[in-house]
Amino acid sequence: MDIPRAAQDGFVTILELAGPRAVLLSFLTPRALLLLSRTSSKVREHVLAYMKEAFDINRTLRRFLPDPIEFRCLQARTGTLVSGSVALQFFDRTYYPSSDLDLYVYMSCRREVGIWLLSQGFTFTPSQRQLPVFQEAVLDLRRTNFLTYAMPGVSAIYTFHREVPPTRVKVQVIVACRAPMEIILGFHSTCVMNVISYEKAYCLFPRATLEDHCSLLSWSSTGRAKRRIEGLTKYRARGFRMMEFPDWDISASDRSFPFTPRWLGDGDSWTIPLDVTSCSTPAPHNLYSNARRYDPVALSSFSMRYDRDDGAIMSFHIVEASSIRFAFVTFDPVATVFITALLVQLDDEDNYTINTCKLEDWRYQRLTLIHPYPGFAPAVNTMQFSMAMEIGIIYDGVFSFLAPKDLVTVAKVSRSLRLAVLDYLGHAYSPHQLFSRFFDNVNAFRDLQAHTATLISGLGALDFFQRTSYLSDTLELYIHFIHRREVALWLVREGYQFLPSETQSQDLEYTITEGILDPSDGKKFGVTGMLLFSKGGRPKLKVRIIVATTCPTEVIFKSYSTCMINIITYEKAYCMFPRATLHERCSLRNHDVEGSYVHTETDLKEYKSRGITVEDEVDPTERTRSDSSSTYVLGWRWIDDAASWVIKLDTQQITTFPTTNEVSTPLRYDPAAISGFSLRYDITRKARIQFTLINGPTTKYSYAMGDSDLMEQLVNVVCYRCPLWDGKFYDGDFRDMCREILVGIVRFQDDVVARLIMM
Repeated sequence: MDIPRAAQDGFVTILELAGPRAVLLSFLTPRALLLLSRTSSKVREHVLAYMKEAFDINRTLRRFLPDPIEFRCLQARTGTLVSGSVALQFFDRTYYPSSDLDLYVYMSCRREVGIWLLSQGFTFTPSQRQLPVFQEAVLDLRRTNFLTYAMPGVSAIYTFHREVPPTRVKVQVIVACRAPMEIILGFHSTCVMNVISYEKAYCLFPRATLEDHCSLLSWSSTGRAKRRIEGLTKYRARGFRMMEFPDWDISASDRSFPFTPRWLGDGDSWTIPLDVTSCSTPAPHNLYSNARRYDPVALSSFSMRYDRDDGAIMSFHIVEASSIRFAFVTFDPVATVFITALLVQLDDEDNYTINTCKLEDWRYQRLTLIHPYPGFAPAVNTMQFSMAMEIGIIYDGVFSFLAPKDLVTVAKVSRSLRLAVLDYLGHAYSPHQLFSRFFDNVNAFRDLQAHTATLISGLGALDFFQRTSYLSDTLELYIHFIHRREVALWLVREGYQFLPSETQSQDLEYTITEGILDPSDGKKFGVTGMLLFSKGGRPKLKVRIIVATTCPTEVIFKSYSTCMINIITYEKAYCMFPRATLHERCSLRNHDVEGSYVHTETDLKEYKSRGITVEDEVDPTERTRSDSSSTYVLGWRWIDDAASWVIKLDTQQITTFPTTNEVSTPLRYDPAAISGFSLRYDITRKARIQFTLINGPTTKYSYAMGDSDLMEQLVNVVCYRCPLWDGKFYDGDFRDMCREILVGIVRFQDDVVARLIMM
């Protein structure tokens, strides 16, 4: 039917009014809203505006809680879920006056959630079998009344009330024995299987629940709920048609009740991303953990099967171990057995206490899924895994187990896995993840890196490549002497405070201009001095500026062992010994001719906590060769050669180097990109990292190059032969010329040298 143009314009005019728009669109189901939004761009704009108002989780929670934002921050910390009638009201846009708020909580977080409710003005209302004081009742699980709901997976229920005139709101904290999703999947029927985390809201059966207002009676594979009649009666009164078995013809066509493996957020769910602008993200579990980027419920999966006698059954398995903070459910029994066995193995190897060693520890990355489970690769190609990839399930929890070498192996299994691995690598190796802890404006810091050729190395760079986060680490900035003032003052503007050493002045400006830096490391390491800065927080953030006498890479190449020779510039990250550092987790002591740092007990303990074994010497016939597959590659090297692992960083929002004079072109890359060194052994099997410093009056920066008898002379000939006013050889020409000279040495040797000297 053709609708007159005037009628269309009148409808759009009504939608422009917030009041009539809310009334009109509230009668439409979610599917109808979707279809309406496709009619025109203007209508779509108004529908989206309505949905933003209608599906405002803060407004839903404000009915029960005085501060919804603070509650959602609590959700992020504890993995607490909102379900039951409130979650249904949120999706269905309805209002049940007598409903209460049900919070589904992990056992380890029950006390934190309860105390938070008390701080918000709630009063604990104990049952007959509970102690009257919550702090005492929460510690006495033997006396809790777990028969209130009589559902499988429930350990305890704590009831709280708060006076909100003219009503009295009720909040129940339902404690799970293992995982909250075990309780939710054991509900009496599908209409109440809706979940709200701090970041997303999931409706598992949207077609049946929101479009048809029908609900399928179901059971849980872990047990049956004993008191179902009350719940079924209540939701029948609220307009839901209860079904003992599905209509197979209709169900097969519209997927109201898909009897297939399911994931939260799959194509048969309705997922609403929530506004998390004001919510603090989950903190790291401990000093060895990465911060979580999502709620643990996002990893949940299950399958619905039908039994002739029992009806619909929500089938799942629970993965739990003392090594993981939050247990989760999965439909795949093979994966459950394997992951559980893996975690149990890790528990046996755990040298820490349960409270300090969690899933993100280095040992969980060390063990891979490839070797203990040969059938993993073929299994990924099955329908279930392919479906999981297509619906975008979060695989961070699995990929974080794998070393980079094994991630490459997994990516070769299928196209879906390759896309998933690339997506994971994109955020796992993001400089924002490393720098956001130290700087409010990460892009401004990376701009500073680009303008000053500042390098990141030390433990910060090691954490970046290992995908770990140690809150006690100090971020180390390696800078050229000429940029010490610019970098130091930038840190002050960022809110950092200068912490002088015993030999330094309290006045930062005086310390910088007079060059009175801390000489504790001595010039033999290429260090003029250091400046330490601190910023408030718990623990305090610390940034150390290491001022190089000539070249920052000189200082890095003189590190005490190979695991510390990692560099992060504004454009790339370089790991010079990836096989040793990241895969075999070993490090070779650097016995430099001039003398390198001496291993202290603190250094060795720091390495051990990261799972790295420091080797004083290695048999050259076993683990060292000149090819790139060797653990420690011998010979002359560039920092971006085939034996290194180079990660390109996103530089779209970074300002490139400016020109330094009228004849120079802007620098296309960081000066560190042309650095090189050589790994050699002496007769005592002691490893030595050697290099030659290249500088001249026409170069803005000094460079570290692999040791060659003729390289220093040849490069200096080129540098000194150029007039000073012609510019600087810090751009691509310098690198290309060096390489051409070296190639010429190999091919023509004395003839090339003679011709160059005659220039």
